[in-house]
Amino acid sequence: MGGGTEWRRKKRLGRAETFRRRHQVGDQVSGFILEWIGRGLAWVEVDGHRLLARTEFGGNLGDPVSFRIMALSPEIVLRPVREDSPHSLSIRV
Repeated sequence: MGGGTEWRRKKRLGRAETFRRRHQVGDQVSGFILEWIGRGLAWVEVDGHRLLARTEFGGNLGDPVSFRIMALSPEIVLRPVREDSPHSLSIRV
């Protein structure tokens, strides 16, 4: 493995740790989908944090959405705050 791969892993972990330090379970945060990577995998921005997420819901790029933080460890789990959506979003660390 090259040094670039290790650097990307540390950067990704740093984003998740920063998010964990700034939030608590139960917080409501705002975000939107930045880019769909594949079926059920997207880059999202939540409160200024760019995070890779597994998601069970669809949406259009740039659509605003609010999330409730359901868990911070071992994975960050966010649930969309929408009356019609029981699905959650899990941040891959």
